[in-house]
Amino acid sequence: MKRTPLPVLLISLAALSSSGAQTLDSIFTPSEVPISRDLNLTFSRLQQLPPVNLESPHVRPLALSPNQTWLAAANTYANTVELFELVDGIPQHRQSIFTGLDPVSVRFRTDTELWAVNHVSDSVSLVELPSGVLKRVLKTRDEPADVVFSEASNRAFVSCSQVNCLLAYDLADLEAEPEVISIKGEDPRALAVSPDGRYVYAAIFESGNSTTTLGGGRANDDLLAYPPNVVNDPRGPYAGVNPPPNDGDKTTPDRLLWTDRPPVGLIVKKSPEGRWMDDNEGDWTEFVSGAYARESGRVEGWDVVDHDIAVLDTQTNTVRYAKSLMNIVMGIDVNASDGTVSVIGTEALNHIRYEPKLKGIFVQARQATVRLHADGTLETVSNTDLNPHLDYTVPTVPQETRDLSIGDPRAVVWTKNSGRAYIAGMGSNNVIVTGSKGHRLIGGRTIEVG
Repeated sequence: MKRTPLPVLLISLAALSSSGAQTLDSIFTPSEVPISRDLNLTFSRLQQLPPVNLESPHVRPLALSPNQTWLAAANTYANTVELFELVDGIPQHRQSIFTGLDPVSVRFRTDTELWAVNHVSDSVSLVELPSGVLKRVLKTRDEPADVVFSEASNRAFVSCSQVNCLLAYDLADLEAEPEVISIKGEDPRALAVSPDGRYVYAAIFESGNSTTTLGGGRANDDLLAYPPNVVNDPRGPYAGVNPPPNDGDKTTPDRLLWTDRPPVGLIVKKSPEGRWMDDNEGDWTEFVSGAYARESGRVEGWDVVDHDIAVLDTQTNTVRYAKSLMNIVMGIDVNASDGTVSVIGTEALNHIRYEPKLKGIFVQARQATVRLHADGTLETVSNTDLNPHLDYTVPTVPQETRDLSIGDPRAVVWTKNSGRAYIAGMGSNNVIVTGSKGHRLIGGRTIEVG
């Protein structure tokens, strides 16, 4: 992890390192220590650290063993995995297992082997069950987020979010260096595997939504030279008028015009036809990727990546991408009944101007489902608003309507046989149930979970 730790953490680490032969680096990054008694010593010292909330994001914090005997939960703040035994379906806590700094995902490889992904330690811990003994620690690249297993290739795949790659570990030889597979996208986190184990799917968290900015808010060219004030260019769709209108030839709300009308920049979005448009159908393509691209600080042919799902073929190590689904992809799972893969997250309406037009409608919660065909092509089966009951033409709705909504969706799980997906909303403290194309089930009701 490359972020600067909190002062209290640094002080604690320095104190611990001064009490023995281990260096601060080896204490903070246990995955760099060989698998030996020194590793146990380092972990013992790490366990002495005071809890520090580094706000590492959960990715897959719960896991059920294949035989449904064990439930594992990532206790990120405490740097442990909590192990529960299911007795008549009721979880009974058995032990807390220290795995490293900030575990964010847990996965069972077998009924007796659990893998925990430590986001800050840059490591993956392998735990033997039911003893809870730490068998091995694998070093990773920066900020690992999730792990899955491909039986077809006999490899484990770990997403490393900060450096945009997947690491492929040979399960037959964990001493070997993992293979690095680059991902063209920012922050790959959650992972899933196709039913036959051949394909690994990675949800790209900060995938973007094909928007970019055009400079125009600079009042004094001598104070700031970049980005160029291209919104003021008379060759633009509004002949240099700044602020540009957002409602035909008008500006809504019109009270924005009562002030001194300071110049503004502009967000434009790439259309399905490949044109760079603002929210008033103004076409800025020539200034983004066309003949005048240099005027906005770009080069002709400039583009932006909008990859939402990376699809890795484990037989060839080639990667293809599903695109233009949403701009924050938070969770992913495969529907075993039909082989499709679904992602959940949010789609920002960041190109729409101005407040209060954005009040209550600046982001949408979405579920998108993609099918991988035998010829390698990817088909978007559906891309659905998870809150279809909301009227986006008005800034507010009654409380009883709001209570039906899901906010900040973070996890999705498909059941094996019922064709239902359960989606957890962290912002709304509830769970919703959807069908194969993202439509709400159980009458659109929510399941309140506290």
